[in-house]
Formats: sequence, structure tokens, C-alpha cells
Amino acid sequence: MKKCIIAFSVFAALAVADGALTLYNTPDLSQEANPFVYNLHLGWGALIISNALALAVMFLICWYAFYKYKTVIADAANIREYVSQLLYNRPDKFVWSFYKLPKNWKPIWADICYASYFGICAARLIVVLEWTAVTLNIDMSGYDSFRDIFPLDRFDIVVALAVALVMIFIWFGKEYRKSKKAIELTASQGT
Repeated sequence: MKKCIIAFSVFAALAVADGALTLYNTPDLSQEANPFVYNLHLGWGALIISNALALAVMFLICWYAFYKYKTVIADAANIREYVSQLLYNRPDKFVWSFYKLPKNWKPIWADICYASYFGICAARLIVVLEWTAVTLNIDMSGYDSFRDIFPLDRFDIVVALAVALVMIFIWFGKEYRKSKKAIELTASQGT
């Protein structure tokens, strides 16, 4: 549970920092990028509610990825066999992962939660850094030009997707190493 609480606390700290910097820099929300505020002009109430919902969803993500899900221990010669056993209960069907739905969904949900956590935190960090630069009156004209190349000028979303994609693969490697270590530990205790 410790990992879950730490992970959630990191996200909550980023959310609070984002909210405080938003309040300081744009109390009228004229520079806020949240779609409920920017597109629908719903104000602080909508911003607070959307952030409260984001915190609730993030807690569920952290709870499942860092606490509820337990590593599947599978004797596999390599990571391909492990992924195949993890998803299809067979060591020889890794290629199925490219075109066939898995039989076991718990690892998929754990992987999605894990990857989403890091992607969303990376995006929130970008936003906090942007607001910090505004607060400190740092010239961001070069960064603004760079950000213009991304859809809707949302570099944070592109970073979130890129980080999440990388973390999907990292999660499988991490789970494989944990499984292999558990098997080695069991074997060493048996001798």
C-alpha cells in the first residue's frame, strides 16, 4: 500500500501546485486550458470538480497498479514467453498479442493503469513547469513556437502519450524480472 500512497501523493502534489499556480497567474481563468473552462466557460466550480474527479480516478489507478495487482509468477525462458503466458496462459503465443484479445485482462488493466499514471503525471508536471515559468516571468517565446507544432498547442498531452507508451513496455519488463526473481528465490529456498 506504501507505493500506492506515495504514487498518489506525487500526483496530488502536482494537482495542488497546478491549482495554486493557476489561481495566482489567472484568477479569472482567462489563460486556463482545461476544456470545461476554456471551451465551455464553466469557471472555477467546473475546474475544482474536474480536478476532484481526476484525483479520485488517479487514486483508483494507483490502487490497482501499485497495490491490488500482484505479479503473475510464470516460469518463462524470456520476456516473450512471459508475456504470452501472462496474456494467453501459453508460452508459445506471443504473436497473438498483436492481433488477438487476451484471455487474462487483469495484467492488461494493471499495465494500462501503470502507464497512465506516469503519462498523466508527466503531463501535469509539464503544466506546472509552464505555470512556474509564467510566474517567474521567464521568456517563453521559443517554447511557445515549439508548442505550436503540437495539436491544440498541447505539448503536455503529447508527452503524456509518449511516456505512457514507453511505460507499457517497461511494465512488462518489470513484471518479467519480478517473476523471474520470485522463481529463483523459491528454487534457492528449496535446495
